[in-house]
Amino acid sequence: MIVVTFHQLTDALMFEESAKKNEPEFRLIPVPRKISSSCGLAARTAMSVEDVKRILAEEGIESDGIYKEENNDYLKL
Repeated sequence: MIVVTFHQLTDALMFEESAKKNEPEFRLIPVPRKISSSCGLAARTAMSVEDVKRILAEEGIESDGIYKEENNDYLKL
């Protein structure tokens, strides 16, 4: 799974609107503590990294980071 973090709530909501059109496994989650201790929302999706980056670019959305979730750990991409 891929986890995307955002600087602003509005960016997370804009990404959600675009991603949900084609990704049934998409959902917004609290930012995992292993990524950041701040509160906020992140996107969790089965999309490819390329598709995530494409949506971010097409919609002009700024992400804080893109992570690959493996074995309950997160690798920044």
